[in-house]
Amino acid sequence: MLSNTVVDQYNLNLINYTCIFNEHVSLPVVDELYDLNLLIDDSIKLDSTAMRAITHHLLESVCSNIIAYKGPEVPVFTICESCILDCELNRYLSESTNLGAYVVKQFKQLHKMTGVNFLVIDTSFDKFITNMKQRDGDTIEMLNTLSTYKPRDLSKLFNYFNKQGLVGLKQKFFETQQYKQVFI
Repeated sequence: MLSNTVVDQYNLNLINYTCIFNEHVSLPVVDELYDLNLLIDDSIKLDSTAMRAITHHLLESVCSNIIAYKGPEVPVFTICESCILDCELNRYLSESTNLGAYVVKQFKQLHKMTGVNFLVIDTSFDKFITNMKQRDGDTIEMLNTLSTYKPRDLSKLFNYFNKQGLVGLKQKFFETQQYKQVFI
């Protein structure tokens, strides 16, 4: 399974967020909720603590990947909702909970606040890359419609972190000038 690929003609670095989600969000959240005794009878009750844990790890994984990326291409996270439903965390959630939709919702908020680029794809990342290499019309159209909007103010993100109780992430990523410059 590919983790990322550079598309030179669009100056993009496509990042497989499903891999990141499985490793840096799903497994740590399950472990944390188990340690907090919130994983009862092989199910997780989605209360504010569980949602905060998911949001924390999701935002931390995105911020860490953006900061770690040193290339000149624009990083674009690709999200396959159906692929996220195959993760470990989703096995403990009720069938009525749509974890993939929640991840997409968080990325939409991040895009509005910081300009983080993302694509919602309906196939696996490997299949998406194959379609791109074969010049599939729908795939190329998705790449052409990427918005490069990038806000210059992080106050909405700070307010969001405070509202969600994610002060630790705010301190970790946005209180030093080096990290602020990556996102502005």
